[in-house]
Amino acid sequence: MPVVLLLARLALSQGRPRYWGTFLGGKSVDRCETVLAASNGDIIVAGRTWSTNLKPSAKAFQAKLGGQQDAFVARLSGDGKTLLALTYLGGRSLDVANFLHEAKDGSIWVGGTTESPYFPTTANAWAKKVRGGNDAFLLRLDAKLTRMIYGTVFMSPNHVWGKAFHVDEKNNLLYFAGITSGQIPTTSGALRTKFARQDAYLAVLERSVATKTTLRYASLIGGSAKEMSLDGMSVDPKGIVTLTGTTESTDLPVTSGALQAKRLGARSGFLIQVDPRLSGAKGLVHGSYLGGSKQEHGLSHVQDARGRIYVLLTSSSSDLPTTKNKVLGRGASYDCYYAEWDTRKKGPAVLVYGSWILSGNFSEGSVSSRATLTLHPKGVAFFVSTSSTWHTLPTSSGAFQRGLNGSPRGYLALLDTKSRSSPFISYSSEYGGLSVSFCTPLGMAVHSSGDLILV
Repeated sequence: MPVVLLLARLALSQGRPRYWGTFLGGKSVDRCETVLAASNGDIIVAGRTWSTNLKPSAKAFQAKLGGQQDAFVARLSGDGKTLLALTYLGGRSLDVANFLHEAKDGSIWVGGTTESPYFPTTANAWAKKVRGGNDAFLLRLDAKLTRMIYGTVFMSPNHVWGKAFHVDEKNNLLYFAGITSGQIPTTSGALRTKFARQDAYLAVLERSVATKTTLRYASLIGGSAKEMSLDGMSVDPKGIVTLTGTTESTDLPVTSGALQAKRLGARSGFLIQVDPRLSGAKGLVHGSYLGGSKQEHGLSHVQDARGRIYVLLTSSSSDLPTTKNKVLGRGASYDCYYAEWDTRKKGPAVLVYGSWILSGNFSEGSVSSRATLTLHPKGVAFFVSTSSTWHTLPTSSGAFQRGLNGSPRGYLALLDTKSRSSPFISYSSEYGGLSVSFCTPLGMAVHSSGDLILV
């Protein structure tokens, strides 16, 4: 049975929100991994597809499925009624896109992971051929998805998964972050150069006026055990990179005055900040664990213009740190935890706010690791999945949906981070179907109107 992606747009308001939803897909399996609200009001989605009968535009960069599974990029009108452009993107093996960014000229950066030895790249790429089983890629398409302006792979000799990307305003500095199962190329100023068991990594490429690309910085991130996930990356105006994820290592690099210097449970969240301009240990700006006595899954984050970091994770621990103005003081089984960090401070003061915000038996593993959050003009919005069919989740009076029985189903909430007045959760709604809906949060973006775009 074909599985198609669902794209929805909701307007958060006091009354029942206006909304629309649409399917996009072919005769096989299609999955959207990320969404972007373009500056002109269009909506852009990207992901993976097994379908040979998607509807690429007349002059699409790639008109046909290249292998068993290709990445794809599609542009839709803001009302969801018109497919404006679509292109396949891939080689002869498996490819997936999970990152989108719009440059000032309207061109679109696309990032992800490929297994295809001959993934499309340009002459000025850092690397043109996949060397290991998996490799991260980053490329730039024109606004109509008809032409590739730039494309490169990372060129690791081992399996590398591209989990997070960033492109600077001048389109010259390209940031890669993810997980690797083996040694990767590193630079002399790296935090760590020797691979352990399964590590996170950070790499920065620099493009030089369409002639060549150089490796400016590359480092392994982690300890002597496994880093289980790399769930988020942000880059501030100074170029300092914040990475969040989960780890089984007990010897991550931590800084003096860290909120949490040790791993307490079997798997813990972590937050590490790196300045790629500095060499070795000097480049570690901040390093800390975030976890309790059991396990944490999927530590995502966003960062605002002030440098404050907003963190979301699911955890089976009941003893994560909370502040006095918390919503809920204790979690249960895989509950949702939210925190705000100011890494310019030290010790307990780093935690500006910490609270359990939901108690709903949230799914562990791959589902919860796709919890996503984004900055919104009214606060911070988050979208997470729950496997519970028996627990009634709190929903606001203007909820889009409530009382669903599907499993897993989505849960969407808007947190009032400015006033933290009652209720702190200013809007909340379930999202999914009445039976088995497999509603896993994969992407969320904020439209210029303030509406939320969900996939």
